[in-house]
Amino acid sequence: MLLPTFMLPLPSVSTLQDCASWNQTVAPFIPQLYELPVKFLQHASSLDNLKLLYIQTNPLIMGFAISLALAPIFLLISEINKNYSQVDRVWSILPSMC
Repeated sequence: MLLPTFMLPLPSVSTLQDCASWNQTVAPFIPQLYELPVKFLQHASSLDNLKLLYIQTNPLIMGFAISLALAPIFLLISEINKNYSQVDRVWSILPSMC
């Protein structure tokens, strides 16, 4: 399931200054973060739809959303276990999962 390059959610950059521009690389994709929970619930019934949602979302936004989703889980587990370094157990495998 390869998507054409024009459908990928990556910013169009041609210079180093473009890469460092918040308004060009991050700001246009922030609305994806607001839409992501609704889209996730709509696509949760099919693994193929979830893969497509993952591909169609900007990688920075997807990583941030996954971090926001995992933070309360780690906080809850930390409070239950009274061990406040729960994220240390999985930090090395999380990047490969995303």
